[in-house]
Amino acid sequence: MSSRTFLVLVSALLVTLALLFTSLERKQNLGQELLMPGLAVAVNDIDQIELRRAGREAIATLQLSENGWTVAERSGYPADLGKIRQNILTLAGARIIEEKTSDPQLYRRLGVEDIDSGEASGVEIAIRAPTQTMTLIVGDTGVQGDNAFVRRAGEVRSWLVSADLDLGRNTADWLARELIDIPAESVQAVEITRTDGSKLRIEKNAPEDSDFNVTNIPQGRELSYASVASGTGSVLSGLSFDDVAAADEVSVDGIAPIVTRFDCFDGLVVQVMTYESDDAVWTRFSFSANAELATRFRDEDDSEDDAQERDNAVRTLADELEQRHRPWLYNLPSYKSDQLVKRLEDLLKPAA
Repeated sequence: MSSRTFLVLVSALLVTLALLFTSLERKQNLGQELLMPGLAVAVNDIDQIELRRAGREAIATLQLSENGWTVAERSGYPADLGKIRQNILTLAGARIIEEKTSDPQLYRRLGVEDIDSGEASGVEIAIRAPTQTMTLIVGDTGVQGDNAFVRRAGEVRSWLVSADLDLGRNTADWLARELIDIPAESVQAVEITRTDGSKLRIEKNAPEDSDFNVTNIPQGRELSYASVASGTGSVLSGLSFDDVAAADEVSVDGIAPIVTRFDCFDGLVVQVMTYESDDAVWTRFSFSANAELATRFRDEDDSEDDAQERDNAVRTLADELEQRHRPWLYNLPSYKSDQLVKRLEDLLKPAA
């Protein structure tokens, strides 16, 4: 073997060993390398997050302002801060587990194809800070546990990363959907007035009463069962909504509302107006304080000072709730909105 041939072989061996060492080093670093190393540094400077799906259709544009995080597609309604925080912190800590395909023809298998396509299955998230924008296409999630397939926008390589992400598929998924939480034991009476003037009224004498009494039951009729009115009395308990719209952007003109009034033992009054149309059922809330109602059910041992303090607290709460919810129309889950339009007949056994 000539010395020249020997040197060529040695050089080839050294190149092979170098490539092998680099490959091994890269594999060793997988699981330690951050997917988005700049995100952890910029996390407190983020002021906008855009999420898009197939065909570049907007899911949600989340914006930070002096009023906190809001959703642009819903006229600036408050966004779900917990959902934002969870996903951003997850991405900031996401680590690369394994390199996947760099072949665009295979992206679809992972869900990381460009969302320009009308058939794309992934979600593109663009995280904006004043000095940079970080964009990622998130494909299949829940892979091998809490991992996900992703591809950084503009790159050909895709990755399996450690990230338990929940980016939603609809605008409503990013709304702060908790509306109000008034337990049934706080409600003294509910009165539903329909557009034809008919009324349904349920009430109880004390917070500890287990069932609501239904008034004005026709002679010879009886309730379907003792607690049949409980669903109506508990509508405001843990109440959330499915969607929301600014009141000045949805026309309910010409639709006479069904009015449901909740009187609470502490004097809080909640009035719900339900507008039913062929396209949707919208509800609008109004809040006020009724000191006379609170006085009727006040504990005899209460001092005047204590009673006044509670009345003031209820008035403050009513003002806060009125300011927060009055500008909006809400689409409630049907199992809740159905309770707001009950008729007396709905609570009774069939007539003999």
